Amino acid sequence: MCIIVEVVIIFACISLVEGSGYMEIGNLPADVSVFEEDTGSTYLHTFTLFESSSVGTVSCVFNPANADFTITADGGGGQYHVSTAASPSLAAGIVTLTVECDDNTVATAVSGTITVNVTANTPPVYNTGLEFGTVDVSAKTGKSGHVILTIDYTDSDTASPLPHQTILSTTPAPVTTLFQIQSDHLSLVTDMLAYDDEPTYVIQIEIGDEKTTSTGTVTVNIIDRNTPPEFALGTNQSVTLTLPEHTRGRLAIYDIDTYDAEGDAIKLTDIYNDPNIGAFDMVESTGEIFLIGGEVLDYENINQYIIQVTIEDYIDVQTTSTFSVTINVADINEQPTYSATPTAAVINESAAGLFVGVLDQQCTDPDNDTITYSILFSAESSYFTIDPTTANVTLANDYDYDDASLAKEVNLTIRCSDGKGLFDDTIYSITIQDINDNTPICNPSVTSFSLTYAQVVNETLVNVDCTDADSTVNAELDYAPIGFTTGYASQYFQVDSVGNVSTYTDFLMDFNTSFYVTILITDRGTPSLSATVTLTVTYTERPTIVIYTKVGDTECFLCTTSAITLVAVASLLVFAIVLYLIVLGTLKTCYDCERRKIRRALTKKEKREWRWCGCLRPGELKSKKRKAREIQIAQMKDAEYMRARDALQGTDDPTLRIKEIIAPNPPKQLGNARRKGKLKARFDTPGTSTGTEGIEYMGRDKTPDLRATPVDSTRLTASQKEQLEKFKSLKLTSSERYTTKRTQAASDMVWTFQGRLK
Repeated sequence: MCIIVEVVIIFACISLVEGSGYMEIGNLPADVSVFEEDTGSTYLHTFTLFESSSVGTVSCVFNPANADFTITADGGGGQYHVSTAASPSLAAGIVTLTVECDDNTVATAVSGTITVNVTANTPPVYNTGLEFGTVDVSAKTGKSGHVILTIDYTDSDTASPLPHQTILSTTPAPVTTLFQIQSDHLSLVTDMLAYDDEPTYVIQIEIGDEKTTSTGTVTVNIIDRNTPPEFALGTNQSVTLTLPEHTRGRLAIYDIDTYDAEGDAIKLTDIYNDPNIGAFDMVESTGEIFLIGGEVLDYENINQYIIQVTIEDYIDVQTTSTFSVTINVADINEQPTYSATPTAAVINESAAGLFVGVLDQQCTDPDNDTITYSILFSAESSYFTIDPTTANVTLANDYDYDDASLAKEVNLTIRCSDGKGLFDDTIYSITIQDINDNTPICNPSVTSFSLTYAQVVNETLVNVDCTDADSTVNAELDYAPIGFTTGYASQYFQVDSVGNVSTYTDFLMDFNTSFYVTILITDRGTPSLSATVTLTVTYTERPTIVIYTKVGDTECFLCTTSAITLVAVASLLVFAIVLYLIVLGTLKTCYDCERRKIRRALTKKEKREWRWCGCLRPGELKSKKRKAREIQIAQMKDAEYMRARDALQGTDDPTLRIKEIIAPNPPKQLGNARRKGKLKARFDTPGTSTGTEGIEYMGRDKTPDLRATPVDSTRLTASQKEQLEKFKSLKLTSSERYTTKRTQAASDMVWTFQGRLK
C-alpha cells in the first residue's frame, strides 16, 4: 500500500532593497518525492539564487534545521542542490523544508519552501511462493545458455525486470560458475555434461528493487549423467621406474591401462606440470610413455621425473582419481673435466709464499664429487704448490730469475681428481719476470793511485769492475763521478760506460795533493739500485825538477813545497825516536823495580807470583802472614816443648830456650843464610855446659835433632828413659810431607807437639 501525503509549500520571495543590494530565489516552491528506505545522498531538487553585485557572501540553510537533508552550492553560478543526508532516518509522510538565504546584512534575506513526499516502498512477491520446486536438467542436452527456470513475481511499485537479481549460493558448490540469473531467467553458464559428477544442485536466488528484496530456492536434478573412465590399477595408484644415467631416447618406458564403462574414447592428461617432463612424451589415447628421441638422462642435472595423469572420456573428466609415474635416474660416476685451459699467470721472481694465481677455469665434476688438485712432477714443480681445494697456486721455494738453471716460463700440469679414480689434466703456464733485486757489486783492482803532472788525458787510470747479478735491463749499469770532497776532482775526472776512470783535462793544482773521487754506479732497473766506489788520488810533484822561489835577491828553498815536506818527514822521525826511548826507559824502570821486589821476596822466603812483563803489577803475594796472637800462641807452644825436652834430657837451661825462641828471627846481616832458606846456629852459654851443644835448630815449631846430642842415659830414671824413647819416636820420618799433630805424655803431663816438614 502506498501512502501519499500532500505537502503544502508556502513560497515567499522577499526582496528588500534599501540601497544595499538585491536577492531573489527562483525554482521555488517545489514538490519532490523520496522512498523511506533511502540510504542517503539522494538528489531531490535544484534552486537558483539571483543577486546584485553589491550583495555580500550568501549562505543558504534550512530554517529550522533538518539533519535528514542537505544544501550544497554548485560553484559560483547561484545553483544550489537539495539532497538527502548520508544516513537519513526517513519516515513515510510530508516534510516541509524552508530554505533561507542571507548575506548577513540587514533587510536582504530571502526564503522559499520545498515539500518532500516520503513514500513507503513495497517489496516484490513471488507468485509461486518462496520455493520454486524441482527442475530436471539432462547432462547430455544441457548446453551453455540453456534456461532452467523463469522467475515469476509481482512488484506494485517497480516494473519488471527488477534491477536486483542474483544467485546467493549453490549447494554443493561447483568447481566453476555453472549457473546464472539474467532478466528473470535462471540458465546454464557452461555445458552440463562436463559437470555432471553431482546429481543435484540447490540454488538460492534473490530479486528486488532499489530498496527491498525477496529470496527463493530452486532444486536442479541432473539426469542422463555420464560414468567417468577409470584406471585399471585402481584409484590414485602410482608406479616407480628406475633408469640408468645416460639412457637415450626414443625409448618406451611404460603403458598406463584404463577402462570406460560406456566404451567412450579415453584421453589422458598430465596435470603435475613438472618443468623437466619435456624429456618424456605420453600418448593421450593409449597411455604409452616414451623418452623423447635425442634426450639423454643426466643424474647430475635431473635425477627424478614425475608424471601425474588424469583420465577423461571426452564427455566427463574423472576428478576423483589420478595415476602417478615416478622415474628415478640412477647415478653413474663420470670423469671430472676442465672447461678450458686456465689463463696463464705472470709473476715477478720472489721468495717462497708468493701467491701466483688461481685457476680461472677450474675442474668440474658432473657427479658433484669433491675435487682435489695436485701438481704433477716436472723440473720446476718443486718450486710451486697448489691448494687441493681452492686451486690457489703459490711459490713453495724461492724462485730467482737470475738462476740460469731455472726456466723463465714454467708449464705446470695440474690434475684434478674426483677421489673415485677419474681425473683430468690441464696446463697452467706461469711466466716469471726479472725484478731489480741485486745491488751492483764492484771489485776495482786498485782504489788508490798517484798521478803526475805528465798524466795523459783520456788514458784509463782504473776500471771500477762492477757487475750486477740481475738480468735484462736490470743488469745494465751507468757510471757517474759524484760526491767529491774537494773541488779538484769534479774538474779533471770522467767515467765511461764500462767503468773506465780517466782524466779529461790537464791538472792545474798544487803538487802532493790528495783527494777522493767517488764513482756512483746505478743500474737501469725500476726502482734503480746503486753502489759507490771511492778512489783515493794523490797528485805528486815533478820527480827531477826543484823550483826555488826568490825572496828579494835571495833564492828561498825553504819556501818550496819540497822543503816543507822534508821538514814534516824529519819531524815525524824525531818524534818516533823520542817516543821509543821514553817507552824503553819506562820498561827498564819497571823491570828493575820488579827485580828488587823478587829479590826481597826470596830473602824473606816468601813466594810471589809475577807476570812475564816486569812493568806490570805482579799478582797478589800468597804469603801466609800470621797475626800477632797466632805468633804468640806458637811461641808458647815452642817454650812448652823445650821445657819438656829439657826435662827429658835432665837439663833445664832457660837461656838456651830463650835463644832458641829468638833464633828464628836472625839479624839482617845474616841475610845470606836467609836467602839459602836455612839458618844454622849453635847457642853456647859462656862458662856453662848445658849439654845442648851441637843441636841444629830448624826454626820455630821444628824439633831439634836430639840424635846429634849425646844423652847420659845413666842419669835418667827408668821412667824418663821410656819417655825419651817415646819422644824420639815423635820425629817425622823422611817420607812424611804434611803437618801432623801428635800428643805425648812426659813426667806425668800431656803436651801437644806441632811439627812441620824439615
